[in-house]
Amino acid sequence: MSERFVQRCLALGTDQVLAGEITNAELLFSPVGVDYSNLNNLLSQGQWQDADLETKEVMLQVIGRDDYLPGGAIDEFSCEDLGIIDLLWIHHSGRRFGFSIQVRILQEVKGDWDSFGDRVGWRVNQVWRQKGDRVYDLQAPKGHLPSSAIRSVGKGANARTRILKRFADCELSEW
Repeated sequence: MSERFVQRCLALGTDQVLAGEITNAELLFSPVGVDYSNLNNLLSQGQWQDADLETKEVMLQVIGRDDYLPGGAIDEFSCEDLGIIDLLWIHHSGRRFGFSIQVRILQEVKGDWDSFGDRVGWRVNQVWRQKGDRVYDLQAPKGHLPSSAIRSVGKGANARTRILKRFADCELSEW
């Protein structure tokens, strides 16, 4: 994990955040000026579908786009921002959802995208589910969310694993 992000989290009391509520507003603002308070609110209220869409939107804000997440931008995406997003998902889902959970699952299946899809419930009986078929509650398989940001990178395993690769490059791990 980025040493700068770890230091920032420790300074802001993030170790206590995971045990309680995220109350330190300073943690909800990124180094590039993105405000994560709406994502935090949606996740705290269990509004998983809206939070999934908001995750994509805040990621687009970080890179200054409004349509999709191009590969080059993903490769340079702020590790601190990825850490904030992941921390919020991990915290509010009780460690069920988050990019770091997805990275671990992808590593467990040795990078096989089909096996990953099977594990997180995006692929059922060897058929990839449509985005409207996502499960937006805590009964979803571990790692099922977030998914909108991954879909906005492009089609195919190589494009979609790019975000998860960036998490691994940033050395973001489960909290």
